[in-house]
Amino acid sequence: MINQNKKTAIVFAINDLYSFCLYVSIRSLIKNSPLLLDESDIIIYTYDISTKNKDTLKTLDNVKIIEYTFPLPIKQTKLIKAFSLASFARYECFNLLNKYEKVIYLDSDILVQKELLSIFNLIKNTGIGLIKEKTNVEMFSQRIGNYDLNKTMFNSGFIVLSNKLKEFIDLEKIVDFCYKATTKYSQYLLLPDQAIINYAIQHFNINPTKLEMIYNMPASLSSRILKKSVIIHSTGHRKFWNYYYFDEFYKYYTQWIKKGGTPIDYIRKDSKTYKYILKKLSLKKFIFFHLCPDMISKPIKAIRFFIKFLFKIKY
Repeated sequence: MINQNKKTAIVFAINDLYSFCLYVSIRSLIKNSPLLLDESDIIIYTYDISTKNKDTLKTLDNVKIIEYTFPLPIKQTKLIKAFSLASFARYECFNLLNKYEKVIYLDSDILVQKELLSIFNLIKNTGIGLIKEKTNVEMFSQRIGNYDLNKTMFNSGFIVLSNKLKEFIDLEKIVDFCYKATTKYSQYLLLPDQAIINYAIQHFNINPTKLEMIYNMPASLSSRILKKSVIIHSTGHRKFWNYYYFDEFYKYYTQWIKKGGTPIDYIRKDSKTYKYILKKLSLKKFIFFHLCPDMISKPIKAIRFFIKFLFKIKY
């Protein structure tokens, strides 16, 4: 049941593939944003997730898991399957404003580094905050409706909402529009939920507060820049689990494994020989070998990780 005493909903949406990363994201949120956590429910919309991983997520405090179903018939295109129907659960953030004063949507592959509560002060006049894309990206494979490719485009990985938005738009209308537009244009979606949210912003003439990139900083940037960010997002090629700079990820991922969560099955191992050795000797079940770089194709990285492993017992 949703706790009506809480003012804020922190929302995530996942399928089984990223459940391990969500556990890490929530642990970093609990540690580094306690003021927001104190007034919030954590709501996780899940789609096609195993009982094992669901139970592991339930070991986190104040987590409410909702099994998500897309409410309309939708064509299962290759891209939609690649992104998962869980992507569209973020539309439900608008519905949650009928139960909460504030809502914040976070992607599942992030590390929260600083307190997030003050973010709502930035949207007091608009009721909605989004991060502007640096350059307009291709979201549809062809021109659709009255969508203007030249207008500002926003990233859908970080969404901040408050009840102020009700003064400008009927929330039910925007949710209905998002779902219907998704089904109508499903075969043309390149960035499924992001394309539709941007289309809805234009359709309803919404003017979001433009939030800084510090709330969605790509993990591929330098450590000097990342230290100043509020949220690091594991976008592009630099996934937390394929690089060895993100100590907090390893710490919480190790806890995920110890609590019974499913291990990542795509840690980068380039050498076929090394993959064979791991499989033959059943070494991948051990945290060290699971996280360690390929000892044959990347020996220097493997040595660095071994030293880090020795002196940072938290792994």
